[in-house]
Amino acid sequence: MKYGIILLLAGLMAGCQPKQADTHADESASGAHEGEPGGHEAASSRATIFADSLELFMEYGPLVCNEEAGFLAHITILNDDYQPLKGSSVVLNVTFAGKTEVIPFEAKDVAGIYHAVYNPLEEGFSMISVEAVFHNKLVVFNLDTVPVYHCDHDVQEKVQEHENLIAYTKEQAWKTDFSTQPVVQRPFNQIIKTSGQVLPARGDEMMVPATASGMVKSGPADLVPGIRVQKGQWLFSIMTSDLSEDNLQTQISLALTTLEKAQSDFNRAEELIRENIISQKQYIEAQTVLAEATTRYKALTRNVTSGGKHIFSPNSGYLKTVYVHEGDYVTVGQPLAMISQNQRLVLKADVSPRYSSELPGVVSATFKTLYNNEVHDINALGGKLVSFGKTADNYTFYTPVFFEFDNGGEIIPGSFTEVYLKLANKPRTLTIPLTSLIDEAGTMYVYIQIDGELFEKREVKAGENDGRDVAILDGIREGERVVATGAIQVKMASLSSSIPHGHAH
Repeated sequence: MKYGIILLLAGLMAGCQPKQADTHADESASGAHEGEPGGHEAASSRATIFADSLELFMEYGPLVCNEEAGFLAHITILNDDYQPLKGSSVVLNVTFAGKTEVIPFEAKDVAGIYHAVYNPLEEGFSMISVEAVFHNKLVVFNLDTVPVYHCDHDVQEKVQEHENLIAYTKEQAWKTDFSTQPVVQRPFNQIIKTSGQVLPARGDEMMVPATASGMVKSGPADLVPGIRVQKGQWLFSIMTSDLSEDNLQTQISLALTTLEKAQSDFNRAEELIRENIISQKQYIEAQTVLAEATTRYKALTRNVTSGGKHIFSPNSGYLKTVYVHEGDYVTVGQPLAMISQNQRLVLKADVSPRYSSELPGVVSATFKTLYNNEVHDINALGGKLVSFGKTADNYTFYTPVFFEFDNGGEIIPGSFTEVYLKLANKPRTLTIPLTSLIDEAGTMYVYIQIDGELFEKREVKAGENDGRDVAILDGIREGERVVATGAIQVKMASLSSSIPHGHAH
């Protein structure tokens, strides 16, 4: 009996002997690297915290007195690029019994991953936080209270519930087009989805006409549609010297002769009016003939050189269309080119007659062109609703709705578009990005982020969309986080059935 008690006490003492712990908090014993502390795979913990445009995903082992515990932190910048936070100063703060120990993280080989080791000396409860510097600002991530155990036998086993979850690591996400976004409630407009076209705004385009008859010759620049032209830039020359009719030099000579005669007649009229030989009416008639002759002569001789009559751009903008070729014969007033400023555009939406009664409720619109999936918001482009038709078009039987907006340069006039007309606001509605939806045989799914690297595939019921966001009627809750871009990558990762328990970076 005495020996049994001694053996029991020896066993208990042996069970609480300190040992080296693995720095890879979630790495299994069979995969642990020799010489690295840690080894409590069953009791390892994962924490995912969002703060100030950053996401912290941290894995750490159980805290046991006099044993080193590893902390592996993955820090992601939550912008459109979804990139790791590189080269930041990151520290681990452990507060125990009113005293705080500050432990610096060391950067791992993979950018955005930081590693720290903490050795607690007393059992109890610790408060843990992580601090990182982002854009010269200190960002703090506060974890829950973490217990410090007396020995290994006190560590409470944790059951990892990974059924039906999909693993997609930070390293994978950082290398792909990926982002997540919280599910929020916001006012959402009723939508009329239709088609339309982008047109130039009135006054935004200017025709360049021929001011003389003759043969066209291009100016010093290659006139290719799309090039930038400046106001007063030389575009064409019109050659008339080889023409038997409509010869510009002949017209100028005749105009000069007419001008000289009109000037002589007016000078004579001035002398006669002083002597009251002619009436005031005759004097005014001579003055009018002189003015007309002067105007005609100046018009004919404007921009005329020995190389012909030059045609200049009336405005700055882009050369939209060239209507003539080198050597073409043109007459006065014939269009030579079209200059578009491309600054103000019109969106014309063609609406089915069944929505005619709802058109007075249209407040705005979004649209995307067929050559680009980017969704443009009329309000964001400084646009406004101009008008809507009161009758249907005679040929298409659709009712037009017109919006005018500023062009940042990326929208091409003439483009056909998908248009989402916005009506009055609905009550606050759960919305997510339209790119979050995965359509599988008519059933809609999204991927919910459970923690930093685990995702759940969930069926949802989708409502209307405005080309950018979609209303969700059932399947998710406000505050949950969905994969906004890169859902297809997570779907591909779901083909693997293995769920990693840690990282061996």
